[in-house]
Amino acid sequence: MLAIGGKNTDIEGYMPQTTSCDGGRSWSQPTKTPFPALQNNQRPTLVRLASGRLFFASDWQARDGKRPAGLRRSGAFVALSEDEGRTWRIKDLPGTLPHEAWALKRPGWSRSYHGEGTLGYTVAAQGPNGLIHLISSMNHPSQHWEMNEAWILSEVAEQTAPPAPGGRALSGKQSYPDGKLEASWGGRLDASGRFLLDGVEVWRYPDGSKQYEVTWRAGRKIGAETCWDRQGGKVWQWQRSEDGSAVWTQYWPHGKPRRRSQWRNGFAEGEAAEWDAAGRLIGSYQFRAGELAGAPGGRELGR
Repeated sequence: MLAIGGKNTDIEGYMPQTTSCDGGRSWSQPTKTPFPALQNNQRPTLVRLASGRLFFASDWQARDGKRPAGLRRSGAFVALSEDEGRTWRIKDLPGTLPHEAWALKRPGWSRSYHGEGTLGYTVAAQGPNGLIHLISSMNHPSQHWEMNEAWILSEVAEQTAPPAPGGRALSGKQSYPDGKLEASWGGRLDASGRFLLDGVEVWRYPDGSKQYEVTWRAGRKIGAETCWDRQGGKVWQWQRSEDGSAVWTQYWPHGKPRRRSQWRNGFAEGEAAEWDAAGRLIGSYQFRAGELAGAPGGRELGR
């Protein structure tokens, strides 16, 4: 067993690591890793891949920007080990955003955070097709990367190009234990070999009625995305436009709108409204770039 990290602890500015050969009953003396130590609002991720390699992801700096003496790299990184963590192949992770304090601009918040990219509390998992999925937090919006081991081991630094046209169509379905259809979806392998959801995705209740439906185009949701209750009433619905704008509506059980908000590129933008069960307007709000811009007694809407 291998353990790496620990908040607000370090050996000469680097994360410690320790090993156990008896299932965790005893541990070796900590030794220094090649990874900079972290602080609050940060957590690395360590997983074993199907190939047997270890995958690790973290930040090059602590929350306050502190780095080990002499280290000039910044942002975030990923790493692979083929010898149980004794040595690592480390690669900078492109495209990481800074802490959400720099996007939300709340008074005094950004004073405690550096402006470099961060993974925050991060987690990784490997899919059945071998792709490694990495999720960030503490930035706004949170981010998702897909990568394979070949990219980490290569000298290529750039991100993969957008979805390439063409590719083989694939579809899938999932059934309940009694054999009734639970879900179906469309997809395709693009010209680069990546699987992208493409077409209609539908989930159903055990009686066959729709629970959820959305349409995908090359991995992105388009048009209407709807969730229904078991009685067939809408619970909520997104309506997305080609220009990146969207409208999110939540409904009362009897079908009247409860909340409606305008969005653009993942952020609340423009007017939002709230009604009581009788349909009377009880709140009107204005948002700019995800932040509540003005409304007495209003509150921020979150996705």
